[in-house]
Amino acid sequence: MSTQIRSKIPITAFSIFGFILALVALQSMHAWFLIGMSSALYAGLFAALILLLCTKGKRCEVKLFTSLACVLYALYSYRSIDFDSLNSILGNCIRVVIFSYIILLKNEFKAILFSHILNLFVFVVALGMPFYIFDLLTGLLPSFNLHVASINAYYSNHIFFISPQNNDGFYRYMGVFLEPGYLAMISALFLYPLQYDYKSIQGKILYIGALVSFSAAGYGLILVGYLLYLQSLSFIRNFGNTLFRYIGFIIAFAIVFMLVSSFEILAVVDKIQRIFEQGSMDSRLSSDFKRLYEAANLDVVMFGIGNQEYMDLFEKGGSAGWKVFIIKYGIVSLIALFSFYFLICLHSRDRRTFLMLVLFSISFTQRAYAMWEIQLLIFICGSAYLVMYRPKAV
Repeated sequence: MSTQIRSKIPITAFSIFGFILALVALQSMHAWFLIGMSSALYAGLFAALILLLCTKGKRCEVKLFTSLACVLYALYSYRSIDFDSLNSILGNCIRVVIFSYIILLKNEFKAILFSHILNLFVFVVALGMPFYIFDLLTGLLPSFNLHVASINAYYSNHIFFISPQNNDGFYRYMGVFLEPGYLAMISALFLYPLQYDYKSIQGKILYIGALVSFSAAGYGLILVGYLLYLQSLSFIRNFGNTLFRYIGFIIAFAIVFMLVSSFEILAVVDKIQRIFEQGSMDSRLSSDFKRLYEAANLDVVMFGIGNQEYMDLFEKGGSAGWKVFIIKYGIVSLIALFSFYFLICLHSRDRRTFLMLVLFSISFTQRAYAMWEIQLLIFICGSAYLVMYRPKAV
């Protein structure tokens, strides 16, 4: 199944909007070359939107569920505004306008946006892979120091990919992003609306990128997502026919794992053991965060302390998962967030979209990044892609 969107609609202005939107999506994942550029990118995106609105063509349609989704998105965004900062107020207002426009787009335009974002993500992931392999085998690739002040972390920057400093010769592939888990998680989420198409170049790169990230969470999301996707097509009928197609993927992983096992086998085993001992969610929480969560009162649990106060308390981060979201934004925001995603499902009226929400909910338990622009766009535009492109018989 090709991800090329064939349409007779003139999309020159729309392509500009789509490209800048794809950059915004990468920036939300903390791609190193876009760190600190959020304001500039949104300014460019807003200018592209104004240009787009000046062109002819009816691209939006006002429907009940998407209109309600826009309202919920605005209400959720209200919680993230720093009212002492004019930039924060303007930035959030612009973000609400842009995403409301995207939510109200017709499906064919959302599918085009999905293609733009997917292709740029795949491009940056693929670009770094040969350099990663070369450096892994030789250790001769030049680099310069990269310091990310927001998390006080240092990396070796090889331009097309980054790596942790002071590694022992083997390190996981993270592309241009700050963690291998970012690459693996987003690759897994992209694969669902792509309908696990292993024949397309995009599908191949997403699978390989997730593979060499060596992220257990990424592997699990791909497996669970695939099973959910099969369920949407009728699990019993399709599982037996498609299982053998993934034997090659399983064998490839086994071979790669054996090749690198001499480097970090003990560290990998220890990490997996700690996950099972502590619980897959609590293993991602620092001891300081656990104490804060256990001492939180009802007001904090319901409404959160806000992202700014959270960052003041935990400058280096160190925790991830749904409990972090509760402390930051509270249960009220969590209900609004789920309702927003659920309204997108109701608008699509497609069983596969409801099951995609299950996949996103599972990913949320490990990494509460459901309001990252890239996750929002995968769901909003990917649900339209699913509706427009029915699967081939398997």
